[in-house]
Amino acid sequence: MRIISSLLFCIINFACVQSFTTYSVKKLNSVHNSLLMEISGPAGSGSVVIFSTAGCKYCRQAKAKLEELSIPYYNIDVNNVNENELNSEYLPRLLIAKRSTVPQIYVGDEHVGGFDKLDGEIGSGIFFQRLARWGIRDQVATNDPLKCDNAEEVLVTISGSPNIALNEYEISGIVKSSSDIKEAAQLSSDPVELSKRLKEFILLLSDKYYDPKLNCVDYIKLKSSLDMAKYIQLSSLLAQLKLPVLLSSLKDESSRKAFFLNLYNALVIHANAFIRPPENNPESRSLFFTGKSGAYYNLAGFSFSLDDIEHGILRGNRAHPSKIPPEAKVDSAPHVIYFEPNDERASLALTSLDPRIHFALNCGAVSCPPI
Repeated sequence: MRIISSLLFCIINFACVQSFTTYSVKKLNSVHNSLLMEISGPAGSGSVVIFSTAGCKYCRQAKAKLEELSIPYYNIDVNNVNENELNSEYLPRLLIAKRSTVPQIYVGDEHVGGFDKLDGEIGSGIFFQRLARWGIRDQVATNDPLKCDNAEEVLVTISGSPNIALNEYEISGIVKSSSDIKEAAQLSSDPVELSKRLKEFILLLSDKYYDPKLNCVDYIKLKSSLDMAKYIQLSSLLAQLKLPVLLSSLKDESSRKAFFLNLYNALVIHANAFIRPPENNPESRSLFFTGKSGAYYNLAGFSFSLDDIEHGILRGNRAHPSKIPPEAKVDSAPHVIYFEPNDERASLALTSLDPRIHFALNCGAVSCPPI
């Protein structure tokens, strides 16, 4: 069982007694489009430009450093940029960023490099000389990808774990109107797209609410934000998926693996915004990862905790290593199953064990790989 570092997450306790809550937030497509909207079009040669990816620690630190100094910049997400809308001069730079590391930072036509180089140049004053050469200091920054003021409202029902939803008081503060749920219905029939959006959304939130002074996500602000309410709305669509649709959409191992990896990583951040992480003892960690603390999603009418996803699905329906008796820990012995034989969730399990999943699962520990 992984050990979650309290230095990574700044979290508060949250209790909620209602299993089913209804509230309205921004229309799904409008929210998602605004989340992924990169301010790359207006960026000309006289701009600070950061090529980044969502969830990248050093990208967060670079942006935080520029924001601390009130230096405007344009952010280009290398995984979600429309190359047809990008100025031609940035295409070679985008290629470099995709083939190397991020962030890659430019001032006008001058290549600064990554975060360490940026931090060093700010300390030495070289970066400010670059800014002066390009006349950048007087520009106005417009780089918040989470602004969505004119989007339409929709009505969505939250079901599943009440511990990672909102209580009635918080809901009353964001309800404005209810209308068409067509966009929600479309995502409810497309599991692959839904899991992709969940991952992108939660990474953007973790970037937006990153506190450079604490060197972690400010989960207190995140939990009470309208941005988090939008994410909860999106995650609620998991309950509306149907098991036959899941099985049909996730026929091949690769798509199924990607779907549940996205779900696991999103659930960790979501749960840590509402539930205190476990203490460094087996009982506390078991409560968190088994979902008994409330850390689980309702997927197609079934509860999926972090252990359910990791061991029941991604490890091919294999029991947690701590639950395997010594006589079964030999190559010739059949593996001990995680889900009971009559558990329908087992139909979603991978048929083979791919050890590489542990390079993609992030449970919140310091040693976990980046998402």
